[in-house]
Amino acid sequence: MPRFGGLRIPEELLDEMHARALLRSYFRRDSSGFVYSGAMFDTYYPADTAEGIADSPAAANAITARDIVALSTLGIRTTGTRR
Repeated sequence: MPRFGGLRIPEELLDEMHARALLRSYFRRDSSGFVYSGAMFDTYYPADTAEGIADSPAAANAITARDIVALSTLGIRTTGTRR
């Protein structure tokens, strides 16, 4: 398996046609929209970023509702924990 820095890349991903087919599959749409919710992750633009709030030092250590929405677009389930 080839390595790029510390990252191992499966041989089949080095085949351009195979890699393109995977991308087409991931970003395909059906009648209700994108098949994979993560396909829209990079288009999520929370309002706070427009005002620079999301980039503030205080925001770096805070989990907000917008963070939960961003995770959900990737299909990541979040649950609460008790301390």
